[in-house]
Amino acid sequence: MKGSENNILDFMSVGTRYYIPCYQRPYSWTEEQCRILFDDIVQIHEQHEHDPNSRASHFIGSIVCQQTMGDNSGYLIIDGQQRLTTMYLFYLALSRHAEERSQSNDAIADAELKKKLSKLSQLISLRILEDESNETLDGTSHHRFELTKQDQEAMDKLYDGNPDAYIATSQLTKNYTLLYKLIGAEENLSLSELFRITKNVLFIEIKLDAYDDAQLIFESLNSKGLELSEGDKVRNYVLMGFNQNEIEHYYHEWWLPIERNCKNQASEFIQYYLAIKLGKSPSMKVLYVNFKNFVVASGLSKLDILKDLLAYSKLFACIQDCSYELPANVDTELSSAERSTLQSEIEQSLRRLKYLKYTVRTPFIIQGMMLHKQKQISGHELLASLKIIETFLIRRWVCGVPSHGLNRLFQSLAGLSRNVSETSGLVPEGSFTANLMRVMGTNDNSSKMPKDNEFKQALLTRDLYTNKSRSAAALIYLMERLENAESREQIAIFEALEQQNAAYSVEHIMPQNLSKDWRAELGPDADKIHKTWLHRLANLTLTAYNSKYSNNSFAEKRSMEHGFGSSPLRLNQQIAKYEHWSPAEMEQRAEELVAKALRIWPYPQV
Repeated sequence: MKGSENNILDFMSVGTRYYIPCYQRPYSWTEEQCRILFDDIVQIHEQHEHDPNSRASHFIGSIVCQQTMGDNSGYLIIDGQQRLTTMYLFYLALSRHAEERSQSNDAIADAELKKKLSKLSQLISLRILEDESNETLDGTSHHRFELTKQDQEAMDKLYDGNPDAYIATSQLTKNYTLLYKLIGAEENLSLSELFRITKNVLFIEIKLDAYDDAQLIFESLNSKGLELSEGDKVRNYVLMGFNQNEIEHYYHEWWLPIERNCKNQASEFIQYYLAIKLGKSPSMKVLYVNFKNFVVASGLSKLDILKDLLAYSKLFACIQDCSYELPANVDTELSSAERSTLQSEIEQSLRRLKYLKYTVRTPFIIQGMMLHKQKQISGHELLASLKIIETFLIRRWVCGVPSHGLNRLFQSLAGLSRNVSETSGLVPEGSFTANLMRVMGTNDNSSKMPKDNEFKQALLTRDLYTNKSRSAAALIYLMERLENAESREQIAIFEALEQQNAAYSVEHIMPQNLSKDWRAELGPDADKIHKTWLHRLANLTLTAYNSKYSNNSFAEKRSMEHGFGSSPLRLNQQIAKYEHWSPAEMEQRAEELVAKALRIWPYPQV
């Protein structure tokens, strides 16, 4: 390893080819960051103008490059790719301006100046942009600076110079366009001066040979630019150490599918993965360190780790998409219709759990799916475990049991499930859910499932309405189940909310602000009744017409257009059968809803 000060102009002019490894994230500098860098470059000249004896410069941090195996002239950019790519765009825009001005038809333009501009354009192309030592068979040159495949197409279009073909959505195109405009608008510096001044853009160059531990060096740096996520660090750790050809293969064959499955949540997925493997979830701040320690302790090769991550990421995607396909070699005793029904019920449960917004259950569900894929539990037992989790979470929410212990609970459950997976063969039917209930059946506040009496009392008397996001989602979930669970004719409430086709929300039958009509209907104890019943389950329902109901009287809410009487929701049709809305009606409705809730979420008997 060699470290020394260098300047950006000399660094990019030595005839070396630089490659951005495929595992690096796409180019992502913002236009604001590019504008700041350009202003910093211009300021170097301004400082020198103010004091000709000053050594004005701009420091951009460190750049780490590693010699590619078997290629003495090629280097991988391990750290600093965002800054280097931006400087390449700067030189490309500068060269384009010089070329265009040298070919201008402006009769006033000085012929000697045009000649100098032509030479400047050629100089930038030959010294920085092109690699003539690697010409293709048709005589065209390679770029000296090679990006990842997802960025290279946009860069090629910019290099070709046909604006109509530019990829407008690419951040490369946006930043090139900005730099081109900034250079064109610069009045105090000539193009030649802008070129020369980049010799004062300084950085610390760290060169590694092909056998240096690039990841170790990478970890110790505190570079300027955009901070890497923990998922970025894990990706780099897994892929570094392979030669360039292997990196390309492993990235496209394994890591890219993992990232696609994670949908920009790679860090969260790694956290869930470690929760399964370790039985505990490290905090996001130390996720990468814990992942490294796990890999070392496991003794697995990095290829084996990639294969394992891919397998688990597919199940993570199932949870995110609320989709699950029964493995062809599992549950083979079921008919085609039975398999279809089972798969649909699993997917419906995943959708409901997603809407509950308790992501702590994810590691356990992933591991449950893995056990099913490995033919160690049946599909019906997987479904039973999902329904137990639904019951567990909604009963705790209704009863107001604090959620702070849930993270640790589901991590330990995931660890127990992993231990099952390390045994061989099918576990006895019912034992998986029995183990689940053994943990949830304790009286410990962090893991207990409220019994029927506690659940019933809370449904009757607790205030369930709140503006808090998770509680609001739980209440919608509760109302959706009360509407749909016992009916073959389903109202697509979750789907409508996800697609924003219908703004279903919780409606207070007796409104939050009492009108004169409501006070008259409730009588002399109106305020007491209002305070007692307002946010209880008995006074709540679902509607897509909340704003139209407003503070209208009960009779108006019942008979108006889109009112309770004409609502497609069975919850509202039941309300419409009442002539008045008083404590007597609310007590009757409460008992009916509680009886239904106990049928929908029975205390599991396993």
